[in-house]
Amino acid sequence: MTDSEALPNFNLNNYLDHDFVNFNIISSSKKLYGTVLRVLGSKTTLLLEVSYNDKTYLVPINSSFIVLIDLKEKNIMVNNIEEISNLWYLIF
Repeated sequence: MTDSEALPNFNLNNYLDHDFVNFNIISSSKKLYGTVLRVLGSKTTLLLEVSYNDKTYLVPINSSFIVLIDLKEKNIMVNNIEEISNLWYLIF
């Protein structure tokens, strides 16, 4: 496996949920949109819980949203992250 892979070629079954904790969430222009706190989910859906500017939001782990996972740099590139980060706030 290479250090950077697009999600359709990336086998998530090779990783544990905590392997993505502390990964950076970035846009396609490489702007930072937070850090993964934990991975949530069930058998059918996985979500990244992301912290950014004292707020928390969720990003679905699927090829519609995740563009690239860079293991070496610990970055996850997310499609439309600007909109997602503004829509998916959680109140704790």
